[in-house]
Amino acid sequence: GLVSADFYLKNPLYRPLHGAPKDPNTFLIFDLDNTLYSCHDSFSQRYSNVTLDFIKEHLNVTASEASETIKKYYAEFGSPIRGMLLKGELLDHRDYERYVDEHSDYRLMKPIKGLRELLKSSSATLVILSNSGKRHTQRALRQLHLEDLFEYLFFADFSRPGQWISKPDVKSYKRV
Repeated sequence: GLVSADFYLKNPLYRPLHGAPKDPNTFLIFDLDNTLYSCHDSFSQRYSNVTLDFIKEHLNVTASEASETIKKYYAEFGSPIRGMLLKGELLDHRDYERYVDEHSDYRLMKPIKGLRELLKSSSATLVILSNSGKRHTQRALRQLHLEDLFEYLFFADFSRPGQWISKPDVKSYKRV
């Protein structure tokens, strides 16, 4: 069944019979965005623009100001959305998630050739650690045909921005 606590999900789609027998003491931790799909594909480029456009519209600022906000909040909070939530500039994380859903075309996200087979051959337990939210993490894995290979998914819980820690903070890795 579904187990969710402290911003992680024991993936209900995980299928332990895939590939090599798993070593319970070995873990491979993967970032999702621009790691399990190319940062050069049209999805990645569009996804970056979606966040920029959301901040522009939501904060009523120029593209340049939105870009500076993104850089600043990545550095300070690990995520621009987490920064907006913590600073009170965004009151409901669902506004951002809806905007992403409406403006992102996941069909543009292309699997990396041979990646599924490579991951299946690993004897390590596969884990996702993402600064993205749960919905994006699951949609991306499904589009990449990787949804059944990762046993654990760690993601940003936008509903509790003060309680989750973003990468690259070492605490996020210790949490895993």
